[in-house]
Amino acid sequence: MTTQLFSTVEVARLIGVAEHRLSYAHRCGKLAEPKRRLANKRVYTTADLRRVADYFGVTAPIQKEDHA
Repeated sequence: MTTQLFSTVEVARLIGVAEHRLSYAHRCGKLAEPKRRLANKRVYTTADLRRVADYFGVTAPIQKEDHA
């Protein structure tokens, strides 16, 4: 099973917030950093996406992962 990864831009677009609001929440410590980084950029998993969506009070627009 492959893990779907998202960039900051993709996460912001998917949950409907401005990218700078997402980055600001990380910088202020209100939202934990994602565990993954690639080329010193934040990389979000589907679990991270759900956590970010919860923080902003929106529903994550992704399907639940199958754990077969």
